[in-house]
Amino acid sequence: MSIRKHLDLEDDSNFMAKEVFVMIIVNINGTSKLPVGYFLVVVSQCIQLVSATGARVVSLTFDGAPSNIAVANTLGTNNSYDSLKTHFSLDGNNIYVFYDPSHMIKLIRNAFGERKLLIDDNGNFIKWEFSTIIL
Repeated sequence: MSIRKHLDLEDDSNFMAKEVFVMIIVNINGTSKLPVGYFLVVVSQCIQLVSATGARVVSLTFDGAPSNIAVANTLGTNNSYDSLKTHFSLDGNNIYVFYDPSHMIKLIRNAFGERKLLIDDNGNFIKWEFSTIIL
């Protein structure tokens, strides 16, 4: 989430954030959701704070923004199809990273809307009409 830049002159850290990490805990066995807060720290620190309460973090779900993919890769995942790794370890626990399917479908739709035609690694055309046939 982007935020308005603001420098707090009373805070001696002189850190100016332009984005914030919003974390929501979702019960994996139920339907409850609990907003944890807004963090100006890195994801691993946020997971450690949540884990310190006794909750077990098992996964992170992101949309497909390049900044989120970069965060996942920094934590230790790999999106390359020849060496795919969908989890990272933190304090001895594997934490799995998922890209939110509804957001990913929207990204594909938007890419087709802008380009009308995509080309795969082998030079084959990927047309929007193919997806309408499947659906």
